[in-house]
Amino acid sequence: MEQIATFRVPPKLITGVGAVGSVCDEIRELGGSKVLVVTDPGVAACPPLAMLTEALDAGGVDYAVFDQVIPEPPMEQPPQCLELAQSEGADLLLGLGGGSSMDVAKVTAFLMTNGGNPSDYFGNELVAKPGVPTILMPTTAGTASEVTNVAILKDRGAKLKEGIVTQHNYCKVGILDPRLTLSVPTDVSAATGMDALIHAIECYISVKATDMTDTFALKAISLCAGNLRRVCEDGSDLAARTKMQQGCLIGGISFANAGVGGVHALSYPLGGAYDVPHGVANSLMMLPVLRFNAPACAERMADIGVAMGLDVAQAPAKEGADAALDALAELVSDIGIPPRLRDVGVAREDLEAMADSAMTVTRLLANNPRPLSREDALALYEEVY
Repeated sequence: MEQIATFRVPPKLITGVGAVGSVCDEIRELGGSKVLVVTDPGVAACPPLAMLTEALDAGGVDYAVFDQVIPEPPMEQPPQCLELAQSEGADLLLGLGGGSSMDVAKVTAFLMTNGGNPSDYFGNELVAKPGVPTILMPTTAGTASEVTNVAILKDRGAKLKEGIVTQHNYCKVGILDPRLTLSVPTDVSAATGMDALIHAIECYISVKATDMTDTFALKAISLCAGNLRRVCEDGSDLAARTKMQQGCLIGGISFANAGVGGVHALSYPLGGAYDVPHGVANSLMMLPVLRFNAPACAERMADIGVAMGLDVAQAPAKEGADAALDALAELVSDIGIPPRLRDVGVAREDLEAMADSAMTVTRLLANNPRPLSREDALALYEEVY
């Protein structure tokens, strides 16, 4: 008998070339009178912010900009954003950027109505009241934060990334215009694209997967695996950018409901202690963790191979799973992701502490198709070191 499952998505998603043009209508529909745009310095210096502010100016929308979000944002950032939001009298937050900017916007929004500090809300469903409305506009095809109920912040003291999971993190409107991704550098496109692909893979093999999430996950795998190389070869290819954004979006819908597992759990210490970009950290841990998981989910791994376009539909499950793993290894190599932990500055003497940290990410480890112990985590770090 199939498990009882809940399936959630944001109330409205607007997608396609030119979608930025709808932003003023959405702000008015949500009753916003002063918008705070939350972004990072890189996006602020690139076309996406100019495209947005041009639309806001044309629509007569009053706004201010917080452009200080940093990658892997620490928990001190939302209070900084909150200070500006309050001083400007903002009643709607618009997250423009990658996952970091969208997550800071999410947390700031609920701090405005709930008070306290971000650390008060680390965990599941600890936010009592809805925040001010949020509109999220991704500029990368990676985190899919625009469709998830999760916000991730770094605890610098613990050298670990922490999750705030609450239904109040869902945005009111997600606006996805692939033109916003055209200026993303190749290395960022590679890392964020792998993040999107790994989301879809991990939720497909999650113990919480359902028929609903499977449908989204397999399509996302097909779109991401089929277009990531092209995006990295020619970032101006709008058709490929569009398909990558669609793959990221629907993969995010899937993982927001089925969850991700061991790959993400073991990647968290890399971001927390070494500031390794999230997509790179996931890519480094993907192959060892998936190889570890394969005996427990060979048929599903073979399905992933089929979704990637491999001719393994009639092959034995193990053969199909092995082919999928080989294809993923080739993809990571082709787009230039570093292959070893030592390539991103990890010290061997830190592997023990990383294994300890990974074991605290119980929210994600609970979704893994095969139980993963502290000894397993250490062995997987050693394997990829």
